[in-house]
Amino acid sequence: MRRDGQNSDCNWPGVAPSQTSTPRQVSADAEFAEDMAIRYGDVHFGNDPGRADAIRRCQAKLYQEIAKTHKVSVAEVEQSVGRNREHIDAATYLRYLALAWAIAFLVSRLIWQKYPPGEHGWMAGVVMCSFLGILFAFGSTILGEMLAWVVAGYRIGNDPLSNRAFRFWWVFHRREMFALLLVAFGIAATWTGRVASRGRKDPACPGDA
Repeated sequence: MRRDGQNSDCNWPGVAPSQTSTPRQVSADAEFAEDMAIRYGDVHFGNDPGRADAIRRCQAKLYQEIAKTHKVSVAEVEQSVGRNREHIDAATYLRYLALAWAIAFLVSRLIWQKYPPGEHGWMAGVVMCSFLGILFAFGSTILGEMLAWVVAGYRIGNDPLSNRAFRFWWVFHRREMFALLLVAFGIAATWTGRVASRGRKDPACPGDA
């Protein structure tokens, strides 16, 4: 998010010289205005009961300025808030899932090394993989949401995210991500278990052999 012109007095600084009136830029300006409105409420009202109303009034004022600048309606500005995050979310979550995938292979590999099928049979390894797989999926889901908070705070430059946290893609897909991570661990456990049953050193992930 832009930093130039950022203030807590609810004064719209205008657009940067390099900005153009594209849907993504309207969304970026709307998000910038939202952040300034929250800063305005935090600085001037703190925990005062009127803080929420002050933020709404400030947002409405700034959105009108944005609408004039980009020659769009105020409704379009309001609807564009948070619409420029797809590439940010994709870059963040795909990297995180790739790391989680690698960790799943590492953990399942260690389980089968501890309980090799040729010595202990399949039951011990399957039980451990099932138990740790659930813990892995649960913990990774929580960490993924925490990562979203950290990335958003860094990008915005304002730690109090307020109601913006409820727009996180991860927040709306917790169950799906838990299921995906559980399935990922299951695939990793199946792969490394089959490799271990053949009595050869298993790779960290498919294709590394």
